[in-house]
Amino acid sequence: MDANVTVWLDNLSKAARGEAAPPPSDTLLSIENRVKDATDDDLSGITSQLFGLHGLPEAIVASLDGETAEMRTPEKKELREAALRFLEVLVDEYTETRENAAAQIAAYAVPIVATCLRVFKLGESKEQELSLYPVLQVVELKAHVAGRALQDELFPEREAGGERRHVVDLCWDYMCRTSSGARRSTPTVRGLCYQLLGKLALLFPVDVSNERVYTEKRLFNSATADLRQQVGRADRQDTANVKEQLGVVAGALTALDGLLSDTDDLRLPEIDVVWSQLLRCLAINVGEIKRFNAPKAALELLGHRIDLFACVEQWTPPPGTASASVEVARLGQSRLLAATPGADGRPADGAELAAVALWRHLLALSTHHNRNLRLLATEVLGIFLRRTSAQVCGAAELVTAADDAVVQRARTIYGFLRGEVRRLAQRPPAELDAAELSTLLSAVGELAGPMRRFDGEAEVHTQLRALCELAAAVYQPAALRHSEAARRGA
Repeated sequence: MDANVTVWLDNLSKAARGEAAPPPSDTLLSIENRVKDATDDDLSGITSQLFGLHGLPEAIVASLDGETAEMRTPEKKELREAALRFLEVLVDEYTETRENAAAQIAAYAVPIVATCLRVFKLGESKEQELSLYPVLQVVELKAHVAGRALQDELFPEREAGGERRHVVDLCWDYMCRTSSGARRSTPTVRGLCYQLLGKLALLFPVDVSNERVYTEKRLFNSATADLRQQVGRADRQDTANVKEQLGVVAGALTALDGLLSDTDDLRLPEIDVVWSQLLRCLAINVGEIKRFNAPKAALELLGHRIDLFACVEQWTPPPGTASASVEVARLGQSRLLAATPGADGRPADGAELAAVALWRHLLALSTHHNRNLRLLATEVLGIFLRRTSAQVCGAAELVTAADDAVVQRARTIYGFLRGEVRRLAQRPPAELDAAELSTLLSAVGELAGPMRRFDGEAEVHTQLRALCELAAAVYQPAALRHSEAARRGA
């Protein structure tokens, strides 16, 4: 047992009871530094201590005891806020920093969820915000938690007057609050509630299968309505609360990602609405924002559900459709090959093709200065090119007069992408960075199929030779410089 941790936990217990103690934020900073410096074995022991008798959850819950004025003293609020920030850091230490350690922190998933949901129920807005971050982390560890212990904590039996609340009730009740008044909601917490409800749909589909928030499409309707309202505001940059608006956008997109994992109860027009709002989210000017949760959520939704939007999966042809016409109908329904939709989800006459718009948005994000956003966008760009190329190839096989519209759109998309590849390949090697060259190589590889269909196999070989020469021009000078430096050093 770590003697320093014992002293620090004792100080937190005193602060929770209102007794004289060092500032809780200082104490928790000391614990955080100890955790980060600990070896794997020491970290395991420290974590056991933190969640043992008179541990951190006990101190947090104790700070909530008493009358409202008593539990909301500055010292107790400081304790709860600092403790919740630390819990997020602790889970991150196990799941992100240390290797193969997720199962160890998952052993404490239940007390983490129980403590955080109690703060969410009784705390003020900042505490509510901080309480949801550890819960969002811990639900991802479902596979490492034995039995149904985590589900039983998240979804307890509903009892009149019971202290424990069903997590869906907690989140939805909060989202039904107004934005003014004594118990007002905030956009940041609203966005986090969206995220959690979406993750619950994805990770615990059986447990939420009978919840009216899901079965009556309340969550779906709320998320799409918020996207319509908030994306326009954020894109125009017309208020001082862009960060909070984009928090709602990110949460709504995550909620829809979870809901789209099961589309049995969704109609095609509803999926069209999600598609139209997704394209609007990807078009937000990310150069004007400081945090990138909204574009990241949009990229994740597109990457996870692109086959749904392309009508590759979870789509049934109309009754009576001949088997030979199924592929024609499927390609005709593909949103990738259709025009960019309007706000109502329906393709607009004369609008830019969706695949063309997606290329522009994804290419811009794949060269962004934020590393995580850039890597995610590059991954999704590859997914998009792979699916679009496959559908363009499929359209090239169509021969009947009724297929002309689909074939023409496919040709237009291929012609555009082919032109973009040429544009990138013709840039001077000195102006191409590694990310752009990687995108170019990936694009040519994914477009090889339609290139062979429309331009012939010889063109594929020509492009591959040109790319090899370009890659050599970009990479060889740097390699030669390193070799020369090594030779001189020798």
